[in-house]
Amino acid sequence: QTALIEKLRGKKIILSVGRLIQRKGQLRALAALALLLSDNLDAHYVIIGDGPEAEAITQMIKDKKLKSSVTLLRSVHNKDLPLWYEAATLFLLPTVSRTPDVEGFGLVFVEAGMHSLPVVGGKGGGVDEVIHDGVNGLMIDGESEDAIRDAVTRLLSDGALRRRMGGQGRTRAQTAFNVEENVTRFGERIYALLPPPPFQPSHEDVIRQALVSVIIPAYNHKKELLRTLDTLRAQSYGPLEIIVVDDGSDDGTGVVLAEEHNKWQDRRSFKYIRIEHKGAPAARNAGIKSARGTLVIFWDADITAK
Repeated sequence: QTALIEKLRGKKIILSVGRLIQRKGQLRALAALALLLSDNLDAHYVIIGDGPEAEAITQMIKDKKLKSSVTLLRSVHNKDLPLWYEAATLFLLPTVSRTPDVEGFGLVFVEAGMHSLPVVGGKGGGVDEVIHDGVNGLMIDGESEDAIRDAVTRLLSDGALRRRMGGQGRTRAQTAFNVEENVTRFGERIYALLPPPPFQPSHEDVIRQALVSVIIPAYNHKKELLRTLDTLRAQSYGPLEIIVVDDGSDDGTGVVLAEEHNKWQDRRSFKYIRIEHKGAPAARNAGIKSARGTLVIFWDADITAK
């Protein structure tokens, strides 16, 4: 990675990180930026990720003769991602929220903010919680190639704007999304639900009071979901109830999850629910109906736990 980054030194790097699926918008971004990249020799588009649209992206790079202006990296280790964030000029992910696959949050925008990058993201879903339009980035119609091109052109041409938005992004990442502070608040909320001492709870009362239900809506995230479940299984917190709601996946998610419950210890439980293409909100509601926990957490299928 270091050698490749060094090769691109001096370029204005437009960076996308995420699974290569239609909702994330990398293929649309490439189509939107093709002319800009051909005309602007100082700009270079780096796409990091893998998924169903990888072949289409590769073909478009070939068809539009963009090999010298676009780099597709289908396998980059997490420990190397900070190198790319540090090298980038701006971060781009023109997401769209389209049932049943909705952008739940947008952690990569927070990661970009931590590295003082201005960000461009699509309106809708959880991205709205991260990007404040005109403050730490630009919110656009993720389906509009014109909007993608205009936002990128604006940031590439205005260094002062990039620095201002990047600084605001870092501040927001360090405050609103500070892991240690959020973990502390999370713990305080859990223990606030317990009855005040002195009391003599039964074993069932303790389990019921402390149980945390983690609801994971999933749609064609088999590989990412298994990694996520591995990290949740490794947590040291007490009773966890993991509920995966599969919204009609056709990538074999159901097959691998059918045996997942065998991996969990006795003090935890694992549930697998399948619905048919009803969307993420319906998947969350199905999880809520099945949850037994005092506290409920909604978790994205492709987000690993620390």
